[in-house]
Amino acid sequence: MIPDEELELGQLRLLEVDNPVVLPVNTHIRVILTSTDVLHS
Repeated sequence: MIPDEELELGQLRLLEVDNPVVLPVNTHIRVILTSTDVLHS
């Protein structure tokens, strides 16, 4: 996580990615997640 004092204007609070996912509204979304290690939510 990025500390409050290091956030820039418009920057997201948590971790950012190179390719953010944009999802449609008012639509059912199914996410299937697999991993070879422990999953933490």
